[in-house]
Formats: sequence, structure tokens, C-alpha cells
Amino acid sequence: MTTMFVRHKVSNYETWRKAYDDFASVQKAKGVTGQAVYQATDDPNDITATHDFVSVAAAQEFVNGDELKMAMQGGGVVGAPLVHQQKIELFRGVPAKRAAGQPAP
Repeated sequence: MTTMFVRHKVSNYETWRKAYDDFASVQKAKGVTGQAVYQATDDPNDITATHDFVSVAAAQEFVNGDELKMAMQGGGVVGAPLVHQQKIELFRGVPAKRAAGQPAP
């Protein structure tokens, strides 16, 4: 699994959030399997969104797509986003929660 972290400023969170929510069907069609949105505690227009994909290739295809660029412009993204991807590998025989550093039950 690959998780993509995208941090950017937006001109108005409410406007951005509506555009983000309206884009959900495209996200799913382009391979997003999970997502989360975070706001900075000191600036509600400083957003970090995470998106999960089955592979690095799927994440790269999504982030390089024209649909995403248009949605970001329409949502009021200010400047260039900071994009970071991490590949998550689970160890054979180790439950996902333990592999992520959470205590075993």
C-alpha cells in the first residue's frame, strides 16, 4: 500500500472542502482506497490530505492527472502543494496494527 500526503494552503477552507467532497467519485475511480483531511491548529486554511493507493504507480498516476489539477484550482489551492508518498510494507505474519507500532491486544 502507498499513502500520499499532500499539504497545501487554500484561500478558503469551506470552498476547498466542497470541491474536495465533490471530487470523491473521481478519487475512487482513480484508485484512492482511503483518505483523510487534516487542518493545522493555527491556520484552518493549511490543509494536509492523505490518500491511500494499492501501489506507487496508482498514486503517481492520480497525482499527475489533469482532473486533480483542475479540482485543486477550482477548490482555491494557493501555490504549489507539497506532495510526499510513502510505501507501507507489512511484515509477513505480523498484524497490521502491530506492524504500524501499535501494541498487540
